Amino acid sequence: MNSRIVSQEKNRLDEVFKSVSELLREIDNQSIDLQMQSHLAKYLCIVVSAFLEKSIRAILYDFAKSRSAPSVSSYVEDQLRFFYNAKTNKILELAGTFDPKWRSALEHALQDEVRDALDTIVDNKNKIAHGQDSQITFVGIRIYYERALKLLELLEHHCA
Repeated sequence: MNSRIVSQEKNRLDEVFKSVSELLREIDNQSIDLQMQSHLAKYLCIVVSAFLEKSIRAILYDFAKSRSAPSVSSYVEDQLRFFYNAKTNKILELAGTFDPKWRSALEHALQDEVRDALDTIVDNKNKIAHGQDSQITFVGIRIYYERALKLLELLEHHCA
């Protein structure tokens, strides 16, 4: 990741995944309570969703800051605060406000597995936040996280 903020947050999140993975391996023989595993997965789902939102904002703000007057980049930063629930369509819409060609390029570059990962992360985060049942697992959120990182790489590529 090129963005300092995105890189720092990714490293922090990678460490959390590593710690949880090690914890689950250590206590596998002791059979960790399935409810506790579910709580860890839900926590990670919320954190991954926040990471994606923050990363998208950081990448686009860095782009605006490097290519525009301070007043314009300040406006962009202010508007990006309203970007949340980073589902595929919202990301494409946001990219299109910067450059319609970005939207088109992202639409063609995003594989179905990445789209599914992004949308599943947000759907589960919203279910968790509203007290609804979520079937997210640790293995599932780790896979979705790894797939979602591809979006950030594509977005950084278009902003380079």
